[in-house]
Amino acid sequence: MTQETSTAQQTNTNTASGENAPGINRPVVSTESRQASPQNGATHPTLEIAKLRSVRCQDLTISPNISRELRIQLASHIPLLQRHSHLTEAAIKTIIISNPPCVYENQKDRMAYVFGNLRSWELSQWLPPKSRIPALVFHGLNRGDIESICIQLELLNYVTCGLEARSAPEVCESLRLTLKNRNPDLLGALSPIFVHKKLFLSALGMSRNSVSKSEKS
Repeated sequence: MTQETSTAQQTNTNTASGENAPGINRPVVSTESRQASPQNGATHPTLEIAKLRSVRCQDLTISPNISRELRIQLASHIPLLQRHSHLTEAAIKTIIISNPPCVYENQKDRMAYVFGNLRSWELSQWLPPKSRIPALVFHGLNRGDIESICIQLELLNYVTCGLEARSAPEVCESLRLTLKNRNPDLLGALSPIFVHKKLFLSALGMSRNSVSKSEKS
């Protein structure tokens, strides 16, 4: 697939890239600790505080502590928008800044190893390699816990942020139409196809019949 980009407002681009993003290099939420389970007293890994900092896309890679089997399992979870190439560069940066990848760093190779919010890392691969994006950097992680933490984060993302299948078409189209009425230029800056109902729903694998006929495109 060929990456499609469009020109976005300079302010949005700078903010999304992390250049002017508030909180970069400031403590936000840091090291990993272990808490006792109330059921059996066993300990389990928890994330407590991270540092938000700007990293280059080319310096991000998936943690080697995440098994190939888990990577394949997670890759099989297809998002509503099946082709990232539909999104503009500004839209991708906006998504990432609102949901930064979780990483730990290796001072020897200066790479940032991703173990959480993997979809944001996947989207970052569509940006120019030297683009800078925000990442949540964690320290003191037990490498043996990385895969469990990854599964925990992905599971919570799906159950709390995913859309219920039957309502997904109505919810997406309702938000698209609301933004189109309030700020059509912003909608078009996310993706040219978002401006048109038929193209938008088609990109999500849906049909016009899947939403209320009373809504105007």
